[in-house]
Amino acid sequence: MTGFFDRSHCDRACKDYTYQVLVLAPWVLRQRGLLPDDQLFFAEAGCGCSPACHGHKVFGQFLKSGESTQFQREDFLGVLKAKYLPHWTVSRIADIEKQDNILIIA
Repeated sequence: MTGFFDRSHCDRACKDYTYQVLVLAPWVLRQRGLLPDDQLFFAEAGCGCSPACHGHKVFGQFLKSGESTQFQREDFLGVLKAKYLPHWTVSRIADIEKQDNILIIA
């Protein structure tokens, strides 16, 4: 993939970010000098995962590097549609499922 993911790659109906692959906004990545594959972030917890909560923090990890960090809910474009999920992420998501003892249904 040469260009960044945008809102057209996101599922507008999905509002809860918990255990979802999120797309970080390109302007957030550029501040860190990252590339399109680095936009993919697996959300694990935080009040920012739910639009009904008052908090904004989303805790999780980059799929590419496994680096754990946090962002604000506003830093994301949304939940990536399954059809745009790169093939290399499948094993990474499976590893997270095992590590966190969760079941992710795509």
